[in-house]
Amino acid sequence: MEGVLWKWTNYWNGWQPRWFILDKGILTYYKSQDEVNQGCKGSVKVSACEIVVHPTDNRRLDLVIPSEQHFYLRAPTPSERQQWLVALGSSKAATAAVTGGHTTQPTHRLGGHDPEGSLSVCSL
Repeated sequence: MEGVLWKWTNYWNGWQPRWFILDKGILTYYKSQDEVNQGCKGSVKVSACEIVVHPTDNRRLDLVIPSEQHFYLRAPTPSERQQWLVALGSSKAATAAVTGGHTTQPTHRLGGHDPEGSLSVCSL
């Protein structure tokens, strides 16, 4: 699955549109769809995340790597959020089925996908 999600960056810049691609259990994001070939801004292994539905914002979902990282995301519409929730949940379940329910410990690495870790920052 791929598409635009708004990612909370910080209080100065607020919510910024980013192009997200979910493929083979990895959620990767880029500044825009046009910049996919220029390298990603970051990625996260879905199996290492808790997928959290926001209690009051029907467009919001959060990805949480316990004790490490939070991704605050908003879909353009509630139905698109639902599509992302299904895709992320299915991806996480598929990974758990393959690994027998075990996930790797989250680690960080610069410069690309780390198959053993949970998060990679691809470019700054």
